[in-house]
Amino acid sequence: AAAAAAAASSEKKFERALEKDRVKLAILDEAAVVCSTLSFSGSGMFARMTRQFDVVVIDEAAQAVEPSTLVPLCYGAKQVFLVGDPRQLPATVLSSIATDHSYDQSLFKRFEQCGYPIHLLKTQYRMHPAIREFPSTQFYAGELEDGPKMAAKTKRPWHNNMLFRPFVFIDVAGKEYRGGGMSWANDDEATLAVALVATLVKNYAELASGEKIGVISPYKAQVKNIRRRLAEALGEERARKVDVNSIDGFQGREKDVCIFSVVRAPAKGRGLGFVADERRINVGLTRSKSSLIVLGSAKALKGDDNWGGLVASARDRNLIVKPGCKDYKAFVAKHGATYDADDLSGSEDEPEEAVDTDEEDAYGAATGVEHGGDARGGSRGVKGHVHRPDWLVSSHLAVEAAEALRRNAGSPALPGVGADGFAAKGVEDELVSEAPGKVGDDYGGGGGDDDDDGEDPYAPEPETQTRSATRAKRTRASTTTQLVEKKTPEKKGGRATAAKEDTTSAPAAKRTRSSR
Repeated sequence: AAAAAAAASSEKKFERALEKDRVKLAILDEAAVVCSTLSFSGSGMFARMTRQFDVVVIDEAAQAVEPSTLVPLCYGAKQVFLVGDPRQLPATVLSSIATDHSYDQSLFKRFEQCGYPIHLLKTQYRMHPAIREFPSTQFYAGELEDGPKMAAKTKRPWHNNMLFRPFVFIDVAGKEYRGGGMSWANDDEATLAVALVATLVKNYAELASGEKIGVISPYKAQVKNIRRRLAEALGEERARKVDVNSIDGFQGREKDVCIFSVVRAPAKGRGLGFVADERRINVGLTRSKSSLIVLGSAKALKGDDNWGGLVASARDRNLIVKPGCKDYKAFVAKHGATYDADDLSGSEDEPEEAVDTDEEDAYGAATGVEHGGDARGGSRGVKGHVHRPDWLVSSHLAVEAAEALRRNAGSPALPGVGADGFAAKGVEDELVSEAPGKVGDDYGGGGGDDDDDGEDPYAPEPETQTRSATRAKRTRASTTTQLVEKKTPEKKGGRATAAKEDTTSAPAAKRTRSSR
């Protein structure tokens, strides 16, 4: 009796399965559009269909090996569309022997290599123009274009902070190490990445409420390293809202803010490994919508064509930030704070209505060169970013100080301003980039080799020189100073201003220039 009951039960299950298949087949025969994976399109259900497909559209065709692409083409397709990006990740093939014989090549790539006409969809609607600029130049021959008002659409409140602009390269002098197996990790970059995420989550509620932050790394060991540190810093629940994954895990996805940890910092003469693959670089740099922060060693990366191109692009746009110490938490705490520019300037006037143009929004608001802008105070920096409020001296106050100095009068209304019209203690900040020679070395901006044997322009002056300057200062205080008044050429929109030159003490004059 038990055997008969079991046989009856099995028969009923078989009949239900057959009925389910008949219903599915009827739906497929009546459907105008059928969606399937490449592998499932080779199943028996597709083979039993009474209709053939007029058109076959294969998405992500550049990620499929050729045999897989051929499977859905067996049903009499009259027209085939291959949609994909051969400059992003290829198909995953584990066998190195198969890869050596081009098994990882897609049918899309083969057609492209054979000269078959490719239609490029060149208008992008995802990312801020500052993020799009380098991938477009490096990987798409400069052909990518932005959709209407992309700068305005991707503009966010945190862009007013120099660490969270649309694109920033943070030069981290970290050390790579094996993190288990053949994978690599970098604790310096992991610590900085966690500090950046913690500051974003703390200061911007919209980033804390949803899964809008992504941390990308090419190596699984670094992914595990960052996940562990995030859980320790934010707690398990909040850390789960931050998506930390490999480049492969981020293919086809996007986030508002992405932090890319390059990890590799090899010694001179050693390669970067598979992280130098331009397709992986392209994917990693194009996942972000509003802000992309790249953490890497400029000195180690500049030898690679693609990574060196990224460093050079960041340098040319004044978008490189270099921490001056290893205390990355303190570094981010100091420079990740937000300031109210109106409060600091003392202005109570209503701000002018901003003109919504992509040109003005492309790199953030205007700033001076010491805060990451260009030497002309152009539009490639951060509006309102002040390292310490007491450093801020308005331009009109500086003019008053110069006029008072010309009249041989002091400037008591300007606390902290020396007799030369500049801040008494100068401005010291680890973010004042590098000396001209060093910028050329680390960021590919002109000659120089990789050694550090040259003279350090930031090294303290020799003791004898310092004492000489001190004696010169004392001498100047007790002797008559000859002042030479010069007129600067009249400029358009303003009048000539008087300037004084102290010809008594050369060391003192040198010290005055350096305080600027």
